[in-house]
Amino acid sequence: MVGMWSMIREIDQTKTTWAIKARAARVYREPAHDGFPPSLEVIFHDAEGSKIHAHVPDQFVVKFHALFKEGHVFAVKNFMVEENFMFFKTTTSAYRLRFFKKSEAFEMKIPFPLKTFSLVSFSTLHAQDTIDDRAAIDIIGQVVHDKDPKTILKNDRPKKLIELILGDTEGNVIACTLWGPMVDMLVTYKLTTTEPIVMLLQCCRARKYQGQVHVSNMCNTTKVIMNGSEEVFNDFKARMAKRCGEGLSFTISSDTSNEGDISSGQIELVTIDQLTRMEEDGKHWVYGEIAGIDSHRDWSYVSCIGCNRKVTPNGDTFQCLTCNTSDAVLRYKVNVRVIDRTSHASFTLWDREVSCLIGRSASSLKEQVAKRNFGPHYFPSEINALMDIRALFHVQCKMDCRNYKGNQTFSVLRMNTDPRVISLYVSETSTAEDEDEFALLRKEFCGTENVGSSQSINSTSPPLLSKEKRIALEIDGEKLKKNLFGESSSTVPMKKMKGIKIEEPKP
Repeated sequence: MVGMWSMIREIDQTKTTWAIKARAARVYREPAHDGFPPSLEVIFHDAEGSKIHAHVPDQFVVKFHALFKEGHVFAVKNFMVEENFMFFKTTTSAYRLRFFKKSEAFEMKIPFPLKTFSLVSFSTLHAQDTIDDRAAIDIIGQVVHDKDPKTILKNDRPKKLIELILGDTEGNVIACTLWGPMVDMLVTYKLTTTEPIVMLLQCCRARKYQGQVHVSNMCNTTKVIMNGSEEVFNDFKARMAKRCGEGLSFTISSDTSNEGDISSGQIELVTIDQLTRMEEDGKHWVYGEIAGIDSHRDWSYVSCIGCNRKVTPNGDTFQCLTCNTSDAVLRYKVNVRVIDRTSHASFTLWDREVSCLIGRSASSLKEQVAKRNFGPHYFPSEINALMDIRALFHVQCKMDCRNYKGNQTFSVLRMNTDPRVISLYVSETSTAEDEDEFALLRKEFCGTENVGSSQSINSTSPPLLSKEKRIALEIDGEKLKKNLFGESSSTVPMKKMKGIKIEEPKP
């Protein structure tokens, strides 16, 4: 009996009486198209993980469509073996199986290796000079940015799509486009969860254009799984949580524009002192350290599920005046104080950045806070994870956002804490020499050399810090600047900073 079973690698076109034991990794229906009748398509994998595509013609679909279920193990016997001439190849095998009237199959309740997915890493895709866009691949990543769905005309027919950015656990990102029914599936799923979305695309299509990797779903072939229960999801989330705890290693973005690649090492930075003196609207990259958290302001807001704007209470529900919808979700909005060697400023971190940095969604943290019964003004200690983070910040400068004192809070559009990227702009020698200066600034600014430990917000009790220990964010900006840097703060030397463009303020 053992001798009758073959491995997929052994199959060739010499006979039609092959017999295999295999798991159905993917099962889908292919409708009639371009003169081809409808069919049932199955991708099998054997105990070694080898895969082969099986085609069940229309006349035999009735016999097998109720039998083949994804994830189940089957004994399959008697099939034709033909050349894999598929335009979009779902496996790397040179052959494809074709069922005919003598084909047989039944389910086997036996222990069997689970090798459903053949995941390709983002780094592998980026490293390839060219990518075969006719070969299906499996990938997994976290949705770190998404745009609103839209409809375009393709071949004179309307097509719905949504554009995403997926990030992996090593800090790599790739662009992703979902088409057709997958768009509504994602939009609907976003309404049911507030957790970060980990997405697996099985049998998707990858392309490389102008050096950028892009993946998309292929009609009926691709399967999209979000926050699944499979072990690959548990493994990915564990590695992602560990990486977020150590600091981001890919650029996360609340901005939909792409103004230069920070990882190129060619972006010009400005200092915080220069930033605060800007007299025109613009977007700028700044290197600095989060030295304080504004704990007397709200750390979250209720926003529209579609456009992210703050919604208006409408009785027991909420209303988005832009989208005219009542679908809302809690998102992060945390004001922090960022310092560099020239000055300091207030930055606003948004949901994308904060959720990844602290490793949990705003709604789940809100639920946890409610269980502590500290009252509505309690500031969660979990947000302390933002303290002492050094990063490259891409911020928005708007003249009409200045307060009556001429100061403004800068909105963070993107940020990157990857040491490899930071080292392109700040030398290791400079970083080492700055340790003492950062410590002195922190001590002067926050009253201690280690804010995160000795003045941890809500670390043991009390809803709010005492007035004396509260991070000095309410002090007048100019007075605080003098306390931090002395009367002549603009004369603080700029030592060994690379890529910083010094600009004189306009008269």
